[in-house]
Amino acid sequence: MRDIDLLAQLSELKTGEKEESTAAVYAQTHCGKISGSNAAKLCSYQPDIASIEQLETEIEELTHKIESSTTGKTKTAEESRAIKQRQLDRSLSDELPEGAVKFCEELAMLRITGYCEASDVDFRSKACAWGVDNEPVAVDALLSVYDHLDLRFTKDSQQFVQLGDYEFVGCTPDGVIYYDDAPTTTLDIKCPFNRRIHGIDNRGIKSFADFKTKYPAYYWQFTLQMLCVGVLSHSFVSFDPRFPAPLRLIRHDFVLVQQDADFMLARIAKSENLIAAIIADLMAV
Repeated sequence: MRDIDLLAQLSELKTGEKEESTAAVYAQTHCGKISGSNAAKLCSYQPDIASIEQLETEIEELTHKIESSTTGKTKTAEESRAIKQRQLDRSLSDELPEGAVKFCEELAMLRITGYCEASDVDFRSKACAWGVDNEPVAVDALLSVYDHLDLRFTKDSQQFVQLGDYEFVGCTPDGVIYYDDAPTTTLDIKCPFNRRIHGIDNRGIKSFADFKTKYPAYYWQFTLQMLCVGVLSHSFVSFDPRFPAPLRLIRHDFVLVQQDADFMLARIAKSENLIAAIIADLMAV
C-alpha cells in the first residue's frame, strides 16, 4: 500500500530537468549515495518544531499585548494561526545548513572520483562483526515468534531500493513485510554488541517520537526506508542471543510521520540539486 500524497510530492520534486554534463558519466559509479545510514546527516538539522512553536507563541502573546495597549485592536485567532503557520513554513524551507552543505560536497567528490569506501578497506570492528553475524539468527528468531509474517528480502536476498528516479538515493532494508502479496512494512534489525543498549535502551522505547529523540540517525534511516519501499509502517527489531529466550527479541512497530517525510523529501531534493551543481561546476573547469 502506497501513500498517494507522498508519491505525488516525490514526483513533483523530480520534474525539473537535470543539467547535461560529462559529470554524469563519472556519476555512474554510484558512489556517494544518500542512503538510509547517512540520511540523518541531512535531516538531523531539522529545526526543533517544539521550540519554534513555543517562541512563536511568546511572540504572539507579546504582539497581542502591544496591539491591545496601542490601538485597541487585536488579531483574531484565525489570523494568528495563519501568521504562525507562515513563520513555521519559512523555517522549514530554509536553505541547507552548513553541515548538510559540507556533506553534499563530500558526496560530490565521491561521485566524481568513483571512490567507494565499502570496497576500499575490508575491516570490521567487533561490534560490526557481531551485528552482521547475528542478523540472520535474528531473522530466524523473529519468524519463530511471529510465524504468520510474510517476510521477504532478508539475509542474502536483501536488495537496494532506489527512491523514485533519484539514482543515488536509496536504502537496503533488512527485510520487507508483505500482506496479501503487497509490501506493508519495512524491517530493520539491530544486534547491539553492548548488552545495555538491548536490555535497557531498546526495550524502553515507547513511541516513534521517543525513538527520534534517542536515535535520530536511525529515525531518519527508517523514514527513508518507508519512502523508498512506499509503505506507511516500519518494524524495528533488537536482538541479543546472550539474553534468556523471552528477552532476546524486542520489536517496536511505528507509522510514517507525514511532516518528517515531507521534510526529508525536501532536503533530498535540495541536496541532489546542490551535488549536481557542484559536479557540473567542477567539470566545467
